[in-house]
Amino acid sequence: MRVLYISGAFPPMKCGVGDYLYQLLSEMGKMRNLNISLITSSECIEQMQGVSIYPIIKRWDFTAFPQIIKTVSKIRPDIVHIQYPTIGYKKYLFPSFLPVLLKVLGVKKIVQTWHEPLSRKGLFRYFPNLLVDSIIINVESDYLNKLPNFYANLLNKKIRCYIPISSNIPMSKLDNKEKLSLRKRIFKEQYQKNIIAYFGFITPNKGLEYLFQAANPEKDSILLICELKESDKYHNKIKDIINSDRWKKNVVLTGYLPDEKVADYLAIADMAVFPFIKGCSERNGSVLAALLQNTFVITTSFEKNGYFGNEHIYYVHPGNKTELEQAIIRYRKQNIHQERQSSSLVKPWSEIAMMHERIYRFLGK
Repeated sequence: MRVLYISGAFPPMKCGVGDYLYQLLSEMGKMRNLNISLITSSECIEQMQGVSIYPIIKRWDFTAFPQIIKTVSKIRPDIVHIQYPTIGYKKYLFPSFLPVLLKVLGVKKIVQTWHEPLSRKGLFRYFPNLLVDSIIINVESDYLNKLPNFYANLLNKKIRCYIPISSNIPMSKLDNKEKLSLRKRIFKEQYQKNIIAYFGFITPNKGLEYLFQAANPEKDSILLICELKESDKYHNKIKDIINSDRWKKNVVLTGYLPDEKVADYLAIADMAVFPFIKGCSERNGSVLAALLQNTFVITTSFEKNGYFGNEHIYYVHPGNKTELEQAIIRYRKQNIHQERQSSSLVKPWSEIAMMHERIYRFLGK
């Protein structure tokens, strides 16, 4: 069975959906019953074991259509699977018309993965996506509840599947002795403090300032596994906090790191804190990356509160600095010496790939 993926992002582009797809295709490419291809942006990698990659699209506007026609005609896929959204699509409308255009080209079986809920601002952006029959995959079990009624009603009439994501970051291979050595090298004489890690993109809805308000520099050191850019107003706000008298000796900012290094840095932390303004969701890969290292996580939720043992997560209400501070105090005392636990939320990519393969087999009947 020939399956063609289409995505506006793929490594080395910095995009969570692109990283997700890389992990997924790493497993899909191992399946002997599938012939996997990918059309993606021109700045992406050209080679991957088990996958034929066509990095041919410079701009995802309607000028890309001739290249899509040529490549689809060459591959002659049985199924086309499109990822939405990606950083490569930018604000172009062309990607939303791909399902319609593919039907015109004779592709009968189409799958779409919608990674993020639509905002009211972009209410009609995905309307063209729904003009043809296709299976729609969501990565959150409560996806419909996060949509405006207009789209929820439309999607209710479609065939939908829920397939979770997993961590784009691998599990650290460091043993306990190596973790301690790395911890000492990074934090020097402060290595015995409670190390709080944050990993991921920095945007206002991540609420990073709440972490600095809730933590105590006399007892905590903060490990920021991320990049801060001079041109970004919110990034400069976080830089000002880092350089303040209160925090300037108690923060390590790593900048961009390879995936294996990210895993090691998350593994040496006593806890990882994600004070998301809108609450944590199943598609927050940074949380899954920390959990894969068996690192205790404190994050936010509108629905959950307190410690969930099977998840190894403590939830506080978004924007509640006092709750966050109390959670850090409580687990600062316990977590350094407690046995690390695995989380039920982190699925192996092989299992996620099998869920996709079952959908393709269903369509192939």
